[in-house]
Amino acid sequence: MVNDFSIKRNDTLPNLSLRITSKGKLGEKIPMDLSNFYNNTGNTRCSFSMIDSCGNYKINQNNAEFICVTGGTIQYVFKQEDTDEAGKFKGEFKLQSIDGSIMSVPSIGFINIEIYPDISNK
Repeated sequence: MVNDFSIKRNDTLPNLSLRITSKGKLGEKIPMDLSNFYNNTGNTRCSFSMIDSCGNYKINQNNAEFICVTGGTIQYVFKQEDTDEAGKFKGEFKLQSIDGSIMSVPSIGFINIEIYPDISNK
């Protein structure tokens, strides 16, 4: 799975969306049902963190969203301060299930995020 994402400095779109999959019986990728991580009482947690190349947090466990629970889709909506400096970053989602179990996404490696400079430099 390639986990690359790019955005320009000071942009808040596009959102960082990720579809979590698992392998089916024949090795095909199928969407993971995230029902164990979501309920409508607000007791579940989906967060996103992003670090710079020195390991400093740019985003530290900010709330992320479940977009399609049965389709395995989650997303992070950037705020302008999240993208106010150009550079290369690493990100990951953390999902905490109703019983307290934690799953990192991606499970191997990170999401490679590049924030490109913009022309206006403002």
